[in-house]
Amino acid sequence: MQSPRILASDHASLAGHPPDHLITFNKATPVNLTICHDTEQQRQPTDILCSPALRSECCDLGFKYTPDSQHFMEIDRLCCQIDEPSFRAQKANTMDEMDQLHPATDTIQGPPSVLTSLYDLTRDQLAKQLGEWGEPAFRTNQIWRWMYESLVTDVDEMTDVSKSLRTKLKQHYTLSRLKPVIAQRSTDGWTRKWLLRLADGSEVETVLMEYEGVRRTACISSQAGCAMDCSFCATGQMGFLRNLRAGEIIEQVIWVARALAEDKSALPQSRAGHAGEEADRLSNVVFMGMGEPFANYNNTLEAARRLIEPSDKGGFGLGARKLTISTVGLVPGIRKFSAEGLQVNLAVSLHAATDELRSQLVPINRRYPLRELTKAVHDYIARSNRRVSFEWALIDGVNDTPEQAQALVQLVRETFDPVAEKRHMLHVNMIPLNPTHGYKGRSSQRTRIQRFCAILDAAGIPNTLRVRRGIDINAGCGQLKADSQTPSQP
Repeated sequence: MQSPRILASDHASLAGHPPDHLITFNKATPVNLTICHDTEQQRQPTDILCSPALRSECCDLGFKYTPDSQHFMEIDRLCCQIDEPSFRAQKANTMDEMDQLHPATDTIQGPPSVLTSLYDLTRDQLAKQLGEWGEPAFRTNQIWRWMYESLVTDVDEMTDVSKSLRTKLKQHYTLSRLKPVIAQRSTDGWTRKWLLRLADGSEVETVLMEYEGVRRTACISSQAGCAMDCSFCATGQMGFLRNLRAGEIIEQVIWVARALAEDKSALPQSRAGHAGEEADRLSNVVFMGMGEPFANYNNTLEAARRLIEPSDKGGFGLGARKLTISTVGLVPGIRKFSAEGLQVNLAVSLHAATDELRSQLVPINRRYPLRELTKAVHDYIARSNRRVSFEWALIDGVNDTPEQAQALVQLVRETFDPVAEKRHMLHVNMIPLNPTHGYKGRSSQRTRIQRFCAILDAAGIPNTLRVRRGIDINAGCGQLKADSQTPSQP
């Protein structure tokens, strides 16, 4: 079943939009929602009453009105955040119902001329397809290893697969769906960034960060755009288009892994020698690119599970503790993630330690204030026994003040008191702000950063000040896409 979508628009026209079940939120008539069902390709609208309170909450939660753009929001983004009696018939009330609305294993529908990617298939789906073609069971593992271990770009590279099966695979599937729009490398050579176009014309950003040959980290996107509307984030400023499929998330990692493998022979001898045999291996993956991973929960978790599948089973073989999922603070997602039993890392984009400031910087805080967020984080730590990172973009004169530092100390202690618990389970990761065109703030001055860190140090709060990477190539989330004038056409 395809996921319904909610369309927030300045105009009533639906021309040119996908023939899904759409809900139009019209600024000109803000108390109405129009449900549009497709019947034999004809849109049949039905109006339902929507209170002004719901309209206000929609705006708070990420609906944006601009004269020259339209923003989509998947129903699973809104259904867990709005409690509106007149809307209940059209929404799911729990994350289990969201799973039914948007299962991670649905077949993606792209333009008719675009083949489905093999990476869209789970192992079971691949086995089912091969079984329907009359192939023996062992073919599944063969093909899986070629995809996730050997990272082949062409089916014909699967040399131990019969020619007849390779022909069938090529007729129905592809291994290379992403198309590079822009590729950039920082002047120091350690950071690379790609703007990648998907089959439907959507564009996402993927970044590779290398750390003196010790770590090679891929920063990947989970959505095209983002509905969270964080004021300082370039992706939030551009609005939300759609969720990515699990295969589209995985393909970004495969793209980076292939780039590393291709680059190994071209590395300077000093770097190649320092990195040794691991110079071409991706060591870490962070879901910190475009989008909110927990607003695309099913596909994010499906991608994570496949990436950490052991290499001895033909999987990609990334260690679970080498993968980090970052959330802006979607409490239902954190609570559901707590029950997954994975050793994957969790990071929370905090950025402020008081509700007043955080609601300005991170609007979702109005729905899930700090008391709810910190309770969810505490329960996650208690259940998983995993350390959590608080992410903090240092903004000059905004969240780098002594008052915010002291509030952060108190918040950390209230979330998981290291004295009472006799262990540190929260770590503050700070990074100077990457400036964006849509936000007037600037990165903190060195003296302000030093004072902020000193307060945390004095209180015994574990913290790290990270170095900004790839400033010269707009490596911050959403910056390359925002600066690109390339039209989003396949």
